[in-house]
Amino acid sequence: LDARFRVIPTLSKKTLTVMAWHIIPVTLFSIVFVVVGVSFRTGWLY
Repeated sequence: LDARFRVIPTLSKKTLTVMAWHIIPVTLFSIVFVVVGVSFRTGWLY
């Protein structure tokens, strides 16, 4: 939500690094979410 209301409306070359710092954790969180889901499905963690 922070990026949606604060970064995207004023996106420019100056705020591009701020947007990158929002994209990186979201991407990493989604990858971890998929890995944990697959590991439960295949029996790695359970």
